[in-house]
Amino acid sequence: MYVNTLSPITITGGASASFKAGSLGLASINATGQSGYSLYFSWTQVSGPQVTIGGANRNAISFVAPSVTGTESVPLLFRVGVSYAPITAGNTNVVFTDVLVAVTP
Repeated sequence: MYVNTLSPITITGGASASFKAGSLGLASINATGQSGYSLYFSWTQVSGPQVTIGGANRNAISFVAPSVTGTESVPLLFRVGVSYAPITAGNTNVVFTDVLVAVTP
């Protein structure tokens, strides 16, 4: 049996943000773990019009906000995982949080 002796990872930030359609959008989090150990990041898009994520293995991503029809904002939901080890299907020691972004007309 493996016992993880590293301190828990804490995620802060990731507050909702708003970007105009066609502009460069940014989303980020702050993650802290045990001093001296690297953290690994993995971002995925959960919902909303599909965008290409730049920097999916860092604490911040960029994307081009998609076009919006009508007068209502469109939500994009991203999920980021943070771990002390590379994030793979077999890694169960991952902390997740969601980041909501609104795209406005």
